[in-house]
Amino acid sequence: AQHGVGLDDIRHLLGFELFAYVWADEPGLIAEALEVATERSIAECHAIADATLSPAVLTYGDIACKQRLLHAPEFLRAEFFPRLKRLNAAWHEHGLKCLFHSDGYLMDVMDELLAAGIDGLNPIETVAGMDLKAVRRAGGDKLFLAGGIDMSQLLSQGTPDEVRAVCRQAIRDASPGYFMGSTTEADNSCRLENLFAMQAVAMDGI
Repeated sequence: AQHGVGLDDIRHLLGFELFAYVWADEPGLIAEALEVATERSIAECHAIADATLSPAVLTYGDIACKQRLLHAPEFLRAEFFPRLKRLNAAWHEHGLKCLFHSDGYLMDVMDELLAAGIDGLNPIETVAGMDLKAVRRAGGDKLFLAGGIDMSQLLSQGTPDEVRAVCRQAIRDASPGYFMGSTTEADNSCRLENLFAMQAVAMDGI
């Protein structure tokens, strides 16, 4: 399963410009919509959670872009992180780990994400400024990491030798508790030989 607190959906429905105007003029409307979405996600969690089917769930909210956050930290601390914490706690009640997904540069709010109860982080978008070693250092052994291999440039334009070198370094920087993967969905821009190279390092260390 994958669950958010409604931020992505509300932002998509309104568009960024209207979202910003509504938040400036009627912030209570945004807060109310986020609360309804969060309560729905928590209810769905309690209805379907089953750790025998999956040990983990994806909790998400795209809150960042390259080198910076999409929203002011004050907004995130007031409206996003408390609800993410409640959502993670609901899944934890059923024994599942929560892998949090957000693209972009998240280092400015890593402490808040950890306090919100995330167990893992994805996709660790390196071209946005994320660094596997820095994330591992911030999260310690409490956080598992998933992703970290750039899709937009390395897997799409690099060579297999370059991919293997980056993947081996990623293992050194992010282990233990590292699930190698691309920094977003591996689409048709990726070279097949590069995907095979990443798989070979991930599975066999070669």
